[in-house]
Amino acid sequence: MNYTIAMLDEVHGECSLNLDSHGNKYLVGLYNKTTKDYAHRTLDSIDGAYDVFETLSKAICLGLYSFADKKKLLMVA
Repeated sequence: MNYTIAMLDEVHGECSLNLDSHGNKYLVGLYNKTTKDYAHRTLDSIDGAYDVFETLSKAICLGLYSFADKKKLLMVA
């Protein structure tokens, strides 16, 4: 079963971040509303996925980094 657990939408910006359950895996996705660019990372545990989601949430809320840098952070966080 696939479903969204949490979503963060930058109201006056370009980013949208989601944390989804995808079968027995977890997916963190980053979407650029302006360019329609999308990147995601699949993780084995909710703890790992939450850590990535939290790191990117902080970057979005504090207005840190460009979208390209957030994509890079998604892959290494």
